[in-house]
Amino acid sequence: MILLKGRSMEHTFEGVFTLKDYIKLCRRLNRKRAAVTHIIGITVLTGILFFPDPIDQIGRIIANPFLLVWVLLPIFVYIAASFVIDFLNSLTYRKAYKSDKLAAKVRHYKITEGMISVVTENTNLSITKDEVRKILLEHDRTYVFYSAVSAITIKKSYFEDGQKYEQVKQFILMHYK
Repeated sequence: MILLKGRSMEHTFEGVFTLKDYIKLCRRLNRKRAAVTHIIGITVLTGILFFPDPIDQIGRIIANPFLLVWVLLPIFVYIAASFVIDFLNSLTYRKAYKSDKLAAKVRHYKITEGMISVVTENTNLSITKDEVRKILLEHDRTYVFYSAVSAITIKKSYFEDGQKYEQVKQFILMHYK
């Protein structure tokens, strides 16, 4: 719902933040760290496999294709370990989601030109324009970060139609960026 009060505009809506949304936010927050970890892991693995003489190692693999298995095996182990770590992270996210006071409750949002408020039955969170650190846009959600590890998520599914979501998104970009 969009309310016009005097000259200021106010957007109010509500929605539920699901476990799937929470995991997506956590992965979004950890994206850079995960990329750096993978780059370092692959670099170290490549250095171990081909150290000290990469040309000699490649020549041996060409001469004896069975050695290719020994080169690819650590790479497959690394990939499998990445999936296991991702699974363990999702278990951690699940536990954190259950302990979060804002999670799994109906969230009532109110966005004005100077403040974004999120209210549940347990919590009242208000963020001023000065407290907004960053805004990230995805095709179906908007993240408004108020710290390095905390964000308000506004999903397209919180609205009856996509046009109202676009209006709110543009309003946030115009007043908070």
